[in-house]
This record gives sequence, C-alpha cells and structure tokens, in this order.
Amino acid sequence: MIRACALDFDGVVLESVGVKLSAFERLFAAEPQGPAIARYFRENNGLDRYTKFRHVWTAVLGRAYDPAVEAGLDSRFNAIALEEVLRCPFVPGAEDFLRDAGLPLYVVSASPLRDLTLIVEWRGLAARFKGLYGSPGRKAEQLRDVLARERLPPDELVFVGDSPKDLAAAREAGTLFVGRRNAEPFGDFPGPLLDDLRGLRAALGSLAAAGGRQ
Repeated sequence: MIRACALDFDGVVLESVGVKLSAFERLFAAEPQGPAIARYFRENNGLDRYTKFRHVWTAVLGRAYDPAVEAGLDSRFNAIALEEVLRCPFVPGAEDFLRDAGLPLYVVSASPLRDLTLIVEWRGLAARFKGLYGSPGRKAEQLRDVLARERLPPDELVFVGDSPKDLAAAREAGTLFVGRRNAEPFGDFPGPLLDDLRGLRAALGSLAAAGGRQ
C-alpha cells in the first residue's frame, strides 16, 4: 500500500523546466562556450543550480569559484527566472492531485529551499504539503528523511520525478517511482511513465495492486 507521496517540483508540479533552462542559457549567453553550456543544462535537469554553476564556472570556463561568485550567479539567475516561475501553469493534473491526493505529500526538489518556500506560499500551496525539501541536500537522503518522518518502509513511499537523477534517488532510497516524461529519457526504466499528472492516480493504483514491486 502506498501511504505517502513525494514530488519533484519543476516539471512535476509546475511547468517551469523550460523557464529555468532559458534562464541558465541567458545567464551565460555572452560566453563563447554558450552552446556547450546550454547542452550541459539540458542534459542535467535534475541537478541543483549550485552544482551546475560550479561545473560551468570551473570545468567549462576555467575560472576560480568561490562563495561570492556563487551568490552573484544565484542573484542574477533569480532576477531572470523567479517572477516567471511564480506565474508558470501547473503540470496538467497536478493541481487536482494536490487537492485530492488523500496522502501525505512532500516536495523533494533540487530548487533552493528558500525559493521553493516562497513559490509554494505565493501559489497558495503551503497547506497541501506536509514538508518541503530543497537544496542544499541530496534527494535520496531527503527521501529517507520522509520515510523516517512517516515511519514507513521504502515500498510505501512513491517519488514522482521528471529526470533520470530523480529515478536514481528513488532507487538509492529504495522507494517506488513514477516518472513524468520531460526533456531527459529514463532509459530502460519499465514504468510507470506519464506524459503529465492526469494519470498519476491510476499509476499509484497499479503500483499498489502490484504490491509495490518495480
């Protein structure tokens, strides 16, 4: 039986992946390595922004990275993206699921917890979630924390994510997983994989009927 659900946020609750990808690309648009940087962002949707900043600044641009650089990039990124994210539409089916899930719901996201809290409150969603997890922090460890808070075995928690890194976190924590198809393919994961969240209830029912086996 599934007794709790954790959801990634960008691309699972809100259709904000494209907004953030555009913001990353605009942030580094003046760099000659712009196309390589854009490709890196497209291929690493599930990583937190600070890991992305550090990689681009050091491995691609070959520059020294420190807290001041990070703070500057973070501020510029939010100046580009935050207001647009606040206005992003819900992933189809997400709003209905959040309203009538009948399960304790958590967010487990790579977004900074500071921004995540602001967005959830601004969108009037704070009461829908029992807990919010964002960066810094590893998603697998955050899923384990949800298990501990709910006193559940791993096969009674499902994580809904839209990237292979979300799937890897679920596998590391031992939880069930439902994928939302987005920019990155899930490889040989047998499912369930959804185009949006309108089929999430049915997917959870199928997992429950299968006894939590994936």
